[in-house]
Amino acid sequence: MGRGNIKIDKSMTKTVVDGKVITSLPTVLVGNRYYPIFSVLSPEYCDDCGNKLHINSHYTRFILSSHGIIAINTLYWLCPDCKNHFHDQIIGVPGSVSSARDKIFFTASVEPLKLFIHRRLHSNIMQNVYV
Repeated sequence: MGRGNIKIDKSMTKTVVDGKVITSLPTVLVGNRYYPIFSVLSPEYCDDCGNKLHINSHYTRFILSSHGIIAINTLYWLCPDCKNHFHDQIIGVPGSVSSARDKIFFTASVEPLKLFIHRRLHSNIMQNVYV
C-alpha cells in the first residue's frame, strides 16, 4: 500500500450551501442545447395559428425521482385567438410533453440518461427509472 493521499472518485461530489446539500443534475439534449434535468421549457406561440400565448393558470408538479420528491412550478398557457391549451414541458419527465414530435424526441434523448442514472446509483429502485 502506497503512502499519501488515495485517489477518490469526485464525479458525485456535493456542495453544502446555507445548510443545504447542492447536487448537480445531469443534462439532457433538447434540440441543439443541453438543459439540466427538471428544467421547465415554456411554449411561446400557438402551434396552429402562431399567436403569442397567454398564461392561463399556475400549478405545481410533484415529481418522484432518484433525487427525492421535487416540486416544480409550471404554467398552463392559452392561445387568445383559437383557444388552444398548452402547458410547460419539464425536461426528463414523461407526460410533460405536448406533441408527438416532442414525445419521440424525449424517448430518444432520455434512454442514455436512464442508463447513466442506473449505473451511478446501483439501486434496486432504479431498475425501472422514472425521473
